[in-house]
Amino acid sequence: MNVDQDPERLKEMLAYSGGNMQVPVIVEGEKVRIGFAGNATLPKELPLFGRT
Repeated sequence: MNVDQDPERLKEMLAYSGGNMQVPVIVEGEKVRIGFAGNATLPKELPLFGRT
């Protein structure tokens, strides 16, 4: 998705990346990968894209 075109998705991406403007941010199940070689733990209280 293009976060330049969707301010709400930009906020969501920044929440996953800890405020860093680093791409890609890839969410797969409970895993979040930030950057081309990075990994992070998905906070339980943070909903996945499109999930409420």
